[in-house]
Amino acid sequence: MKKRNPAAQEIGFPGKPKNSLLFSFDSSLDAINCSIEIQQSLKNINEFKIRIGIHQGDIFVKDGDVFGDDVNIASRVEGFAPIGGISLSDKVHKDISGVSDIKTSFIGHRKLKGVEQETQIRCITSHSLPKIKSSKFISFTGYLAYFLGIFHIILIPINGIQNTSLTLFTMNKYQPYLVRRFAIFVGILGLIIIFLIAFYDPLSNFIFGNILGAEAELKEFSITAIKILSILPLVLIVEQFYVACLLGTKNTKPIIIINILRLITFVTWLIYGVVFSNMSGLVLGAAGWTITLFFEGIYAWLVGKSSYNKIKYLHYKKKIDYNN
Repeated sequence: MKKRNPAAQEIGFPGKPKNSLLFSFDSSLDAINCSIEIQQSLKNINEFKIRIGIHQGDIFVKDGDVFGDDVNIASRVEGFAPIGGISLSDKVHKDISGVSDIKTSFIGHRKLKGVEQETQIRCITSHSLPKIKSSKFISFTGYLAYFLGIFHIILIPINGIQNTSLTLFTMNKYQPYLVRRFAIFVGILGLIIIFLIAFYDPLSNFIFGNILGAEAELKEFSITAIKILSILPLVLIVEQFYVACLLGTKNTKPIIIINILRLITFVTWLIYGVVFSNMSGLVLGAAGWTITLFFEGIYAWLVGKSSYNKIKYLHYKKKIDYNN
C-alpha cells in the first residue's frame, strides 16, 4: 500500500484495547484518502474487517498517548461506521465538501457520550465502500411526515380557495368561468411564490435559516423538499375548485371515490417504492407525496367536470328566468 501522507503518525488511544489504532494527519483529505486505501486493501480479506471513524480537532500528545475532547469524539464516530466502511463527523465533511469524487450519505444526528450537542454523522459511499443499511419503510415514512410540514407552507398562499369558490357559486352573482379563472389565478400566484422560495437561494436561506432556524442538514432537506413539491399549488387549486363544484351541486359521493383512489395511489406507490425500487428515502417520500396529491387533482377534475357544467347551466338558467 502506498503511503499517502508521510506526515501521518500512529499514536495510541489512552485506555483503548490494542486492536484500536489512532492516526493523525495534516488534513482531513489526507485522512480520508488513507482510510479509503486501507479499506480497499482489506476488502477481499474476510477475516479482517475494520471500521474507521474520522474527526477533526485539537489534540496533544504525551508519552506516546494522545489526549483531548476531539480524540473521544473520533473514537465515538468510528462506532457508527459500517463494517468495512468509513464514518465522518460534520467537521470533516465540511472540509471535503468540495471534493467531487468523495460521496457521503447522512447517517443522522447522534448523541455521543461526553459531548453536549448532537453530532452529525456521515459515511463515505463512493469508492465501493459499504453503506449503512436502514429500513427503507422507516426512512420513507419519516420523510413523508417531514414533507407534510413543508406541504403546509405551500398551502399558505392557496388556503381557502375551496370555501371561496363554494361561496361564490352559492351567491350566483359571478359567472362560473370567472370563479374558475380566479382559482387558477390564485394557483399561478401560489406557484410563483413557492418557486421563488424554492429556487431563489437568498430567499430560501432567509426563510428556512433565519426565520425557521433550520441549520445545515435540516435546511438542506427543507429546500430540497420544497423544490420537489413546488408544482403542487396549481394541482391543489384544481382539486379544491372541483371539489367545491361537487359540494355546490350536493354531489358528495364522488368525494368518497376521490379519497379511496387517493389511498390506492398512495399504497401502490408505497409498495412499489419500498419493495421494488432503489430510490433513497428522501426521493421516495417526496415522490410519494407529490404523486399522490397530483393524482388526487386529476381524480377531482375527472369527477367534478360534470358538476361544474351543471353549475354553469343552473347559473345561466336562473339568469334567463330572472330576465324573463
